[in-house]
Amino acid sequence: MKVIGSPASTGCVTTKNSKHCRTELREIKPSSWDPNAKTNRLNATIQVTKADDSNYGTVIGQIHIDDSISTKPVCELYYNKAGVITMGVEKTRAGGSSIYTQVGNVPVGTKFDYAIIYEKNVLGVTINGGKLKTLSTNELDAPKSYFKPQVLDTSSAERLEPYYPPLVYAVLFLNVWVFGTQFLKLHL
Repeated sequence: MKVIGSPASTGCVTTKNSKHCRTELREIKPSSWDPNAKTNRLNATIQVTKADDSNYGTVIGQIHIDDSISTKPVCELYYNKAGVITMGVEKTRAGGSSIYTQVGNVPVGTKFDYAIIYEKNVLGVTINGGKLKTLSTNELDAPKSYFKPQVLDTSSAERLEPYYPPLVYAVLFLNVWVFGTQFLKLHL
């Protein structure tokens, strides 16, 4: 997966609620799930060869609040150019007030696994099978949600010419469990 620069210079893909360039996968069926359910997990094995230069880095995974409720994410998993992995969790459904927690560190270019878990109203993340790091969901109150494995360039740089790429991201394995049922398993 690649992100190719700024919308102004490259015509990259954005959404109506974000100005950032992206490449992403999104759940369609089911289009959302209940965070109080027994099993809601996104597992991925990835390798990042270059991250963007923003403070927290490039978004590599996300849980998004159902579109009928909010345009904001529950959380975003970031990877920066130093290999630091950080989870940003929104405090409210209105967004704009995330709390950022460092959850791991993996050198750039190294293959690693992550799991984002939001089940039984508990949000957590693991890196390379390590201990589950649970994170407060503050005032979110378990909104219906969906997973988005993605590459999202969060830098604010305006590039005058095509810029390839702020991040190169190889998805080597992707596994999504919702409502206790595995509905996507992808090996590349």
